[in-house]
Amino acid sequence: MPQLDPTYFPSQLLWLAISFGLLFILLRYWALPQVTETIDKRQKTIDTDIEHATKLQHEIEHISKKCEIVLNKSRMEAHELLIQKTDEMKAFNREKEKELAEKLNAHLKNTEQKVQKAKNDAIGEIEKLVVDLSLELAERLTKIKFSEEIARQTVAQNIKAHLGENQNV
Repeated sequence: MPQLDPTYFPSQLLWLAISFGLLFILLRYWALPQVTETIDKRQKTIDTDIEHATKLQHEIEHISKKCEIVLNKSRMEAHELLIQKTDEMKAFNREKEKELAEKLNAHLKNTEQKVQKAKNDAIGEIEKLVVDLSLELAERLTKIKFSEEIARQTVAQNIKAHLGENQNV
């Protein structure tokens, strides 16, 4: 094998040095700068993206805080509005209950007056019927005509006494 022959060692070493030197120069000044440039560009892109993501994250946190503040404020306003409307509805209901109670009381008084008038009218009619019936009965039984005034007084006293007893019960 000629590679292992010591006479060729100096020329092989020369070509080895030239080859490695050219390869070194080629890699050092042409290939490695492009690789380094690509790595740097990639790192800058990554750094820019991370910086942009960090900014967006801070903006999101800031917006989230603002939203939370607005949401809490809205909840408080809604709660206050609910309390206010509840109080207004209670006041409105009290007013309506008062008006209704007044109307019912007025209607009750009116009805009581009508009932009392009807009762008094009925008592007057009963009195008149009893007086007429008593006079007619007394006249038929005794053939004596009694005074209408006496009969009216007697019937009125008996009705008053009878009504007094029923009202006490």
